[in-house]
Amino acid sequence: MSDALSFSLGNAGFQVSKYMPFGPVEMVMPYLLRRAEGNRGLLAASGFDRQLIRKKLGRRLKAVF
Repeated sequence: MSDALSFSLGNAGFQVSKYMPFGPVEMVMPYLLRRAEGNRGLLAASGFDRQLIRKKLGRRLKAVF
């Protein structure tokens, strides 16, 4: 969960916790690789969000100038 999301949820009164694996690299790495694979779709979605924000910003700037 991103820090911005954690902060927003905490401010809204929700209980928020973070999980951080620790231990020898050879034991932690398989977990981290699974998490990275699972988050691949999330990263693709964030790229789409950035594209939408750029378009919106471009429309607003054209309206001002």
